[in-house]
Amino acid sequence: MDLLEKIRAGKMSKFQVGVIVTCFLVNIIEGFDIFMMAFVMPALSATWNLGPVQIGYLLSAALIGMTVGSFALSPLGDRIGRRRLILACLGVVAVGMGLSYLAADPTQLVFLRALTGLGVGGTMSSVSVLVSEYSTEKHGGLTMGLYTTGLPLGGLVAGAVIGATVGPWGWRSAFLAGALATVLVVAVASRFLSESLDFLTMKRPPNALDRVNAILLKMNHPALTELPLREQAGSPRFSEVLREIFGRRMLAITVLMWLSFGMLQAAYFSTTSWTPQALTFATGNAQLGVLAGSLVSLGGILGSVVFAVLSVWIPKRVLTIAFLGVAAVIYVGFSASLGAVAVALVLAVALGLVNNASIAGFYTLGPRVYSPVARATGFGWILGAGRIASFAAPIVVGYLIGAGWSIQTIFIAFAVPMVVSSVLLVMVTALERRRSMLPQGEVALAGNTSA
Repeated sequence: MDLLEKIRAGKMSKFQVGVIVTCFLVNIIEGFDIFMMAFVMPALSATWNLGPVQIGYLLSAALIGMTVGSFALSPLGDRIGRRRLILACLGVVAVGMGLSYLAADPTQLVFLRALTGLGVGGTMSSVSVLVSEYSTEKHGGLTMGLYTTGLPLGGLVAGAVIGATVGPWGWRSAFLAGALATVLVVAVASRFLSESLDFLTMKRPPNALDRVNAILLKMNHPALTELPLREQAGSPRFSEVLREIFGRRMLAITVLMWLSFGMLQAAYFSTTSWTPQALTFATGNAQLGVLAGSLVSLGGILGSVVFAVLSVWIPKRVLTIAFLGVAAVIYVGFSASLGAVAVALVLAVALGLVNNASIAGFYTLGPRVYSPVARATGFGWILGAGRIASFAAPIVVGYLIGAGWSIQTIFIAFAVPMVVSSVLLVMVTALERRRSMLPQGEVALAGNTSA
């Protein structure tokens, strides 16, 4: 049994809980920074007289940055360490938010939102990996489910803050609040965030043994007299990482995971970005639009909690596939309810719930697709593939509205990627079972150790 397996088989210590709570705070601020634009947009579009295509680009700018960050920066987590990358990327987020406060026109704001997204995208894989590594097997679904509540909770906080500040102080106040909150989270993370044990034992930076033993002591585990053998650890070259992710054994699974998560993200970020505008278009009331966006975030929090609780009894893969299927049905219902505001607001909560429960499933399953050699890079690229779909979808929605599509038709169309995502995840399960990567009858993803 290797070091990480021993930790997963043990009990949760206060130190592990502290690391996971810190990751939760990071996820909250990322949620604030990502989703705030949907709440700012009604006031911003009125101030700058924006059309639907411009709105689409502004809503997608941070997602474009997140895509680049997931692909370009996530691999650094396997090279310089998860903790160092997270802190550096949070600094980029703070700078992007602060400069957005000074943006003079839509073009500048698009660029600065992309910069903010770059920092967010660079952190997400490493933060998720830390939660996975510091969780026990018994509580893995619970901790990851609760961790993923951070993103929609950040959106809910954004809705509350922006609803209270934009009226008196204008839309720029939202970016100032985000910058200050991000700086605060950087200070907390620099104090409480721990380095990945996998990174320390595999990369072996200076004083690696002392650093590992200091962490083990805080988790009430015995100290090591030496680091694991090189054949168990080692310092992987990037070519080894690529061979694992795209090798013959894993290529099909990698591609299917990219496509499945991409379909989910396309629908999810279109929902979070365009729901406020959809209710504003349907009712002519911008405040109802902000309320609907907040309710989607509230539903997202509930979805993560529901996933976390149900995962104690129901296999995580089964839950994820089921939530994807239910989401398709709710999208159709939401489209039909836009003329009935009360029903639409209830279904906005339901949309947030099923979408974020599905995302919690991917965040639980994803880090275990690959071995520690390629975990941060592999999962980061799954997230990156999702970001490509996530930034493209809101832009496409803007063009479709500009071309005369009704918002009702667009929300019906969102059901399609949810169905496709669930089918692709079933295909991943079938591939893994056929290749004996899972124990018989087991549906949770197991870590792969060969290319």
